[in-house]
Amino acid sequence: MVVSTHPEPPTQPAARPAAEQDAASRADGPTGPLEGPPGAVQRLLQERMRERGWSYGDVARRSGLPRSTVHHLATTPIQRAPRPSRLEALAAALELPLSVLQAAVAEATGLSRGTVGVEPDTAVIVAGLADLSPDDRRHVAALVESLRAASARRVTPPTER
Repeated sequence: MVVSTHPEPPTQPAARPAAEQDAASRADGPTGPLEGPPGAVQRLLQERMRERGWSYGDVARRSGLPRSTVHHLATTPIQRAPRPSRLEALAAALELPLSVLQAAVAEATGLSRGTVGVEPDTAVIVAGLADLSPDDRRHVAALVESLRAASARRVTPPTER
C-alpha cells in the first residue's frame, strides 16, 4: 500500500442542475426577514411577488432597477417616496396600476394622514420635494404659481341659460 505525503487538491463543487439553480435564485424572494414591521410598500411588493412566484432578481430584471433597490423597498420601511421614474418602472414590473403603488408609498411615508381626497400623484410630488435643493424647490413653487395663474386665466365656456 502506497501512502501519499501530499494532500489531495481540493475538488471543485459540481455544477448544480438548472432546476436547482432556478430554485436557488428564487430563494431570494419575499420570504426573508424584514427590517422592522412591514409597511404598505413592503406588503404590496411581497404579496405581489408571492402571487407571481417572482424573486427580487425577477422584479429587478422586469423593472430595470438594481436588485438591491428592489430588495430594499421590499424589506426596509421607506422614509421618503422613491423617484417617480422608479415607481413607474416598479409598477409596470409588478403589473400594477401606478396609482396603487403611489397610494402605498403615500401611506408608508405618512402622506396619507390628513390627505384624504388628495390624488396619489400629488402625494408623491409633495414627498419628492424634500429631496430637492432649496433652489429647486423655489423653481417648483414658481412653476406651480405660473400654472395656477394660467389656469385662472382660462376662459370657461358660458353655461347654457
